[in-house]
Amino acid sequence: MTLHDFKEKRKMRVYILIAFFIFTLFLTFCFTGLAYDAQTWNVQTIDTNTRVASYGPIAVDSNNYPHIAYANKDFGIMYSSWNGSAWNTQKVIEGKGRTVTSLVLDADNNPHILHDGLTYTVWKESGWTTRTVYGETADSGTLALDSSGNPHIAYTTDKVVKYARWTGSEWNIQNVNSTVNVQSCYLTLDSNNNPHMSFHGVVQDSEAVMLVGPYSYVSPVMYATIPEFPSWTPLLSTLVAVATVSMIYRRRLHNQNQRGEK
Repeated sequence: MTLHDFKEKRKMRVYILIAFFIFTLFLTFCFTGLAYDAQTWNVQTIDTNTRVASYGPIAVDSNNYPHIAYANKDFGIMYSSWNGSAWNTQKVIEGKGRTVTSLVLDADNNPHILHDGLTYTVWKESGWTTRTVYGETADSGTLALDSSGNPHIAYTTDKVVKYARWTGSEWNIQNVNSTVNVQSCYLTLDSNNNPHMSFHGVVQDSEAVMLVGPYSYVSPVMYATIPEFPSWTPLLSTLVAVATVSMIYRRRLHNQNQRGEK
């Protein structure tokens, strides 16, 4: 083999290696689109015999399993969690006419539920524990947990935003805003456990809200998700790229050998 032939083969290997990576990326893109388009929503019915009194907030735990809390108009506050193969549904609190506004999971995947205005219920190993922000009423509310797992609640009462924080022994309550007629509010905590809120309202009473009821129909509790993206897609792209580039490389060597023989 001459020096020229050696350089040509080395140059060809570099070109083939670059083409291999480009081709692999192209195939991954193609297979990704095909796999995603082929996916369909997985819709499941959790509770078929339910007259839902309020919507069901949802949270996902560290295992990517969904948890849902909702109010059954006849039975009370319900809680459903997926264990990987089936839904586990249990009654949190009995009573008609209840409502659920927030569901949050802590670091141990325990559910914390805000319901019926300012009633807070959490699941621990011993069972469900309920605390109420005494002396306060709420038109709407939202729940967040700090790094220690303590609840923080933002809520509206008489069109005023308030903030309640559990100190470990009692609720610390503060007024946030009283300049506008607030309709609803939302709460999140930063990495330093400082609260951040958003809320909306009107300067003048120009909004009208109409509620038609009572509701008497049966409405099933549903859950829907898109299945996880197929893990075989990058592997398949790589195998196809390797086979294709290998075939091209062998064909090129075969042609070179034939020219050398001639």
